[in-house]
Amino acid sequence: MPSAVSGWNRGEIIDKVLDTLGRSGDVTLSTRLKEDINLAQLDYWKRFDWKWGRKNGVQDSLSITLVAGQGVYTLNAAEIGYEMRVADVDKIYSINTQYASVLNKVDLREIRLTDPSLQQQSFPDCYAAIDKNRIQLWPIPSTVVNGQILYVDGKVMPTFMDDDADYPDIPIEFQDAFIHYITILAYKRENDPRWKDMLADFEKSVREDKQADLAEVESNLRMKWPEEELNTGRNRDPEGQAWRSMFDD
Repeated sequence: MPSAVSGWNRGEIIDKVLDTLGRSGDVTLSTRLKEDINLAQLDYWKRFDWKWGRKNGVQDSLSITLVAGQGVYTLNAAEIGYEMRVADVDKIYSINTQYASVLNKVDLREIRLTDPSLQQQSFPDCYAAIDKNRIQLWPIPSTVVNGQILYVDGKVMPTFMDDDADYPDIPIEFQDAFIHYITILAYKRENDPRWKDMLADFEKSVREDKQADLAEVESNLRMKWPEEELNTGRNRDPEGQAWRSMFDD
């Protein structure tokens, strides 16, 4: 039975997929699915993260200790046990109010054009991506700010499921869709030609869900007319207004 908090674990997910394929108890296929499920989770996370990753995706923070004269820093995955890529960083900031609170993200070219030799030193007020895991801070930390801490908030890659008792990094409300996706990949692995139509239907339903979500967001963000903001539903009812006006002084 699924956990009310975490949903289905790896063993339960694989059993559900095997049941759907009519292959319950198939040890060989079960082993293959255990090999596939982590890459499938990563693929699902990347392709459909608009659905849950942007809203409910795994978030974490790591810290950077500034070293005087050092401008390049690596996002240390060992600190949090996950991989955090520069592309997934939401913000880099300091909680020391004496310095810039949130660093601006800029293109590396801008830093090089502004300070080609990277000589300017102070507390960093911007950062740029160098590669997948490294960033360039600018200005370069000075001796005055040596030892100050910057915090990095961002989305992290999902944790691999190594045991049958491990749960996917996918909120419970989206796990049925994930299991559906795993099932499609299992059909593909078994060279069942139905997987193509199944995937097309699945992607269509995802697009429709996305459009519905975006429409909901647009509706919530729509600027309302003053009458909508100020008046209650009771006051907007013309017949009700006419009836109540009979009793108004």
